[in-house]
Amino acid sequence: MTFITEKGERLGYTKARKEKTKEAETMSAINLNQNNFHHEVMNSDKPVLLDFWAPWCGPCRRVVPIVEEIAQERSDIKVGKINIEDEQALAREFRVMSIPTLLVLEHGEIVARTMGAQPKEQLLELNETMNEPDFWNDLERSTSVTKKARIIEGKLEN
Repeated sequence: MTFITEKGERLGYTKARKEKTKEAETMSAINLNQNNFHHEVMNSDKPVLLDFWAPWCGPCRRVVPIVEEIAQERSDIKVGKINIEDEQALAREFRVMSIPTLLVLEHGEIVARTMGAQPKEQLLELNETMNEPDFWNDLERSTSVTKKARIIEGKLEN
């Protein structure tokens, strides 16, 4: 049996199944845990959007489809989900005090953080905001040097 891909390539059943599996892996958010966190997040060459959530959390359930949509649409961003009930150590490490908490990490460093259910546009702007000159100018006017250093290091808590 032969399958034809969207690109017009002919594939046998086994190879077509592998391609479909690979495609599905890149199109959805990754469930992260202590075992795969370092490999998937800390070693990532892309910015990583992390969603800290819990199954019983109403606002978290509203964010899930948005996070999945971002994962499917944006190949330049790696998207991961961390269930805080199963991964309490990771939640503590990132000082997650309320959920949903969403973080953006670049090269293993926190560059942005937000809490609560947010619209898709705001989640996508998390990373871009840090790169805008107005962000740093506003920060200069309103923030102490110590607090600014903590923001740059990714250690500021909301």
